[in-house]
Amino acid sequence: MLVVKRRWLSEEEFAETFGRCQALPGAVGANLSVIVGDRFAGWRGAVVAVVAFSVPAMIFAVCLAMLAIALAAVSPRIAHAEIAIVAVTAGLSIGNGVRIGWHLWRGADAANEPIYRLARVGVSGVGIALVVAWHLWLPYVVGIMMAGGLLLERVRGKWFR
Repeated sequence: MLVVKRRWLSEEEFAETFGRCQALPGAVGANLSVIVGDRFAGWRGAVVAVVAFSVPAMIFAVCLAMLAIALAAVSPRIAHAEIAIVAVTAGLSIGNGVRIGWHLWRGADAANEPIYRLARVGVSGVGIALVVAWHLWLPYVVGIMMAGGLLLERVRGKWFR
């Protein structure tokens, strides 16, 4: 739509912007809408673009949730299906966490000292404890874990290498 139909971006500009959006945290589509909106209308365009991108999906998700609640109240089978879906989602999250943990344990460099492996796992453990045990708000946990990871890399001497 941006390249072929509207011609707002060239293929090169789109590829570069899309690559940047993949590197940023969050949904690629939302990141792309913010960058394109900012490019054409400044900060107001970025706000309008992200609202226009997010609100329809949010309304659809809320409607689906309301439908699921209504159906679960009528039929116990649907309630059991919801429980199964939650279990699958939890399993996927745990699987991704284990995969990421394995990469953290192994590290990206050859000189990966065991003490730093344990420290990386410790930073992840602190994040899990902050969410599970102390019910801390997730953005705070991400900030704390990011500060812990940066401090660990600073102590290790690999600051932004």
